[in-house]
Amino acid sequence: MKDKFFNFLLIFAITFLIVSTFTNPKKGEVKPELIFEPVSQNYTIPNAPELKVINNTSSEVNFNTCKNITLFKWADEISLNNNACEDIILKTGETKIINYENSYNDFLIAANYNAKLTWLDKDYSTSFNIENKWFINKIFSYLLYAPVYNLFAFLMTNMAMSLGFAIIAITILIRLALVYPQHKMMVSQKKLQAIQPKIKKLQEQYKWKQQELWMKLMELYKKEWVNPVGSCLPLLIQMPILLVVYYIIKWVREPENLYYIYNFFWNFDINAINHNFFWVDILAVSSSLWLLWIAIAIVVALLQFAQIKLSFALNKNPDEKKDVVLEKKKNSSKVEVKENNMPDTTEMMNKMMLYFMPIMIWFVTYTLFAWLALYWAITSIFMIIQQLVVNKIWNKNS
Repeated sequence: MKDKFFNFLLIFAITFLIVSTFTNPKKGEVKPELIFEPVSQNYTIPNAPELKVINNTSSEVNFNTCKNITLFKWADEISLNNNACEDIILKTGETKIINYENSYNDFLIAANYNAKLTWLDKDYSTSFNIENKWFINKIFSYLLYAPVYNLFAFLMTNMAMSLGFAIIAITILIRLALVYPQHKMMVSQKKLQAIQPKIKKLQEQYKWKQQELWMKLMELYKKEWVNPVGSCLPLLIQMPILLVVYYIIKWVREPENLYYIYNFFWNFDINAINHNFFWVDILAVSSSLWLLWIAIAIVVALLQFAQIKLSFALNKNPDEKKDVVLEKKKNSSKVEVKENNMPDTTEMMNKMMLYFMPIMIWFVTYTLFAWLALYWAITSIFMIIQQLVVNKIWNKNS
């Protein structure tokens, strides 16, 4: 019994010693004086690295980004442009991010890079990787991003470097390119609205036979020359374009964009881009002129409301019979005819879209970048005009 108790105490003591050794901090452990590390371990061409310096000393740290920091590609030292040199004064507890975006040309080769900060005769080293873009990113960059950015550069060069007027021009060009597919979409919507009574009748007739209902609907679409997914094509086309435009405008003043500039725009000056459009900074998220900001968002929402309202406009046939329900009362041989007041699912969805979309557009316009308001306003005006033309043609043919 004593031997078992002694063994238990021995195992407990060894376990306690091991746990204490690995969980308790070592006495006398000193917090590092400086932390020198990259903001990210991996960067893709043509992005430039960022290095972070944290002062954990009890005094100020003074250094120069050229004299005290040395960068290496493999074993070769990188000679940076003197314009990138900066004197840094870090107080205790402060952090400094050193950005090399103006020297992105020195980081166009995929490799492992090393950085060394020398302070008070002590070296602090770190490393990071520069990698090539993935295949899909390369396609996005060279087939979409680069051509559209150069189009922006061309427009701004010929429009006094105004980003606002360039966005208006780009938006009009996009809408002109989408005139035909947008027209097909609008006509498809009209046809789909026109056959809604027939669709509703089939849904009631084959309520419990989903497979047969689907076949009957396909027959109806084929007979009426209606493509139920016809409205998706313009959306599928313009979404990647809008995505490209979004990223271009968001990063329009980043020096790395010069990597994508074509040779005939070699003198394009990114720093000369004017992002003030009348009284509004279109790259801003919020503004001191908040009343103007709210007014702009309301105008955009109203334009969106008008466009959606017009898309639902459809001439109704005055001779069209209303949906009716035959009802036979208990203990009576008479059959009464009543209007069917059951809500139409399609009509409910249309009403939700009519009111929900403008509210969402207002919220996004008010909370995100001002240039989105400019893009949506021009797009809505263009689509309102196109919808009026389609409605006029449809009503004439009907």
